[in-house]
Amino acid sequence: MKNGLQFILALAAIPTLTGCSTPYMVDRRRDAADIVTLGVGAGLGAKARVGFLQAGLLGQSDFAALRGGEFVHYDEGAFNGEFLFTEGAFDEEFLFTGTEIFAPREFKPPYPQRGKTFKAYGGLTWIPFVHLLNEGIETPCYSYYTQIELVGALLGSVRIGVNPGELVDFVLGWTTIDIINDDVETKKMKDAK
Repeated sequence: MKNGLQFILALAAIPTLTGCSTPYMVDRRRDAADIVTLGVGAGLGAKARVGFLQAGLLGQSDFAALRGGEFVHYDEGAFNGEFLFTEGAFDEEFLFTGTEIFAPREFKPPYPQRGKTFKAYGGLTWIPFVHLLNEGIETPCYSYYTQIELVGALLGSVRIGVNPGELVDFVLGWTTIDIINDDVETKKMKDAK
């Protein structure tokens, strides 16, 4: 049984390792990258987040990160009403209230939006430590609620995280079940038929 499972996993990994670029495999690679968050930036303070619960004292901005299945970097762009930059993240936390914005390749067509963009605000519900997503985003960011993350900053900052919901989405994705609703390449292929 164990050898059979290892054989199946090895067969599943071969297309990924060989660079197979079918829409299905592109989505599998992105789903795998969604599981982990690693980033560096600048700021001051610390924060811990488990889903919508978070607390800390932090002012921080990512310079470069693997987040939301994409490699994002600070990209100084035009002010567009709410965002001061077109790609990246901003995080401010004061004990149990704050704002976190994550915008991968926001406002830059033709990149597909995978539902990873979010704006979360604390203090809106008057429940301490609870941060809810802003309803103004077109595609809901379901993975926000399953993210576990730590951020520490002393001039330079480090962000590390894992997303158990994305892990489940990755595993189920091999059977074409997409619980996070982020498999855009497969959807494009189905729509083209």
